[in-house]
Amino acid sequence: MLAQLKTAKEDTAKVSLYNKIARGYIGYNIDSSLFFANQGIVLAQKLDNLLYEGRARSVHAAALINSGKYDLAIPELRLVMQIGESENDITLSGNAYHNMGNAYRMVQRTDSAVYFYEQGIAIRRTLKDSAGIASGLGGLGVCYYQMGDLKKSLEYYYQVVPVREALNDTKGLASVYFNIALIHVDRKEKSPALEVLSKSFDLYTQLGNSQALASVCNTIGIVYVDDENYVEGRSWYYKSLEMREKINDSAGIAECYTNIGNIFVLEKKYDSAFVWYRKTLEYMHVSDEVHQFNYLCNYAVAAAALGKTDSASWAISLARVMTFKENRPDMQISLYGALSEFHEKSGQLDSALFYIRMYHALQDSLYRDESLKTLGEMETKYETTKKQKAIDDLTATQKQKDLQILAALIGIGLLIILGAFVIYGSVQRKKTNQLLAIQNAEISVKNKDITDSINYARRIQQALLASEAMLTRNLKEYFVLYTPKDIESGD
Repeated sequence: MLAQLKTAKEDTAKVSLYNKIARGYIGYNIDSSLFFANQGIVLAQKLDNLLYEGRARSVHAAALINSGKYDLAIPELRLVMQIGESENDITLSGNAYHNMGNAYRMVQRTDSAVYFYEQGIAIRRTLKDSAGIASGLGGLGVCYYQMGDLKKSLEYYYQVVPVREALNDTKGLASVYFNIALIHVDRKEKSPALEVLSKSFDLYTQLGNSQALASVCNTIGIVYVDDENYVEGRSWYYKSLEMREKINDSAGIAECYTNIGNIFVLEKKYDSAFVWYRKTLEYMHVSDEVHQFNYLCNYAVAAAALGKTDSASWAISLARVMTFKENRPDMQISLYGALSEFHEKSGQLDSALFYIRMYHALQDSLYRDESLKTLGEMETKYETTKKQKAIDDLTATQKQKDLQILAALIGIGLLIILGAFVIYGSVQRKKTNQLLAIQNAEISVKNKDITDSINYARRIQQALLASEAMLTRNLKEYFVLYTPKDIESGD
């Protein structure tokens, strides 16, 4: 396309080529992508062609999102939406809404992301754009996963499957199966997780995507480790490691080393775990901070178990710095867990007890905060729905209002009837309780009379029995059989 750019005579053709080149560089060379997209914007402005400018800005915004510059992408996309509306280009609008969903999702504004994804899907349904619909549904799946609603996330991902199948989109289908598997892994659902991972494995094998295959193998290993099948889990980690070594995936190699070490920790084979953790050290700088942090916590536990206090302290110190830097409660929880095990292995039981208490306290607090966040998002959605309902009510007919009033009156009437039943039931229960109290009192009196009579009969029986001294004086051999059942005896 660069060659075509040199030979293109029409400026409008050049703008289209700039956009295609910029789109092609996304994910490979972000600087080049931003450069060519910007060239497209400049040329479109020179031509005073608003529609071409909107298309160029759409690609530029997508590149900004891919480079992590979400604060710049969002206002750019708002401008694209305005252009799409003014030029009546619903394809441009649909792309803008979808990319806005991507941007808000990346900054954890999932409520806004959901709104924009839904708007984008609605536009793309009008266009019968199946690929765009699948992308939007996948975006919603990611949003609900971030919000912790795994059930709803699964629902959206499973909606993507038939669309990708109809498109014969092997790559997209493999990806959605893998995302579905990750949710089943989080939910500790072994069988469905392995089932979709197998499908994803087969599809990535067809595509020859070694990096994705390595991730699938690693995830299968996680499923077996969660099921405490360490032999099978380690086998899949080794497969993943072999693939990652062939493609020189340093971050993936580090992850495999750590995962294998973690299995040995679970088996309490700390010497073997320490060997694998040491192998991770040379790759640690290429791992993301989350993997680095988890590695350091596990390394500290293994080192402490082997009496390598200096190594354990070094790892704990680095993990502590990363925790304060990131200010993430989940990392703080993991750190407290590692500190507890570190002090326990070091024989400092008081400190171990302190940190395990901190671990549980923060975990409970985090759960409450997540619950409050979920409630907040539900409240936001409720308020949005309520505002929309208010707008609908303003445009409703008088007949609808009358029906609402009638329904309200019926509801009040039902409440009154229900209240009357409750009061009547309460009065009846009081009467019944009073009657029972009187009957119980009468039964108690009768029981006392009967018991007194039986006790009197027992005293008479005992008075009729001869004493042991009298029987000894008058009889050579004798026996007395007196076996009352409860209080008195028979004849």
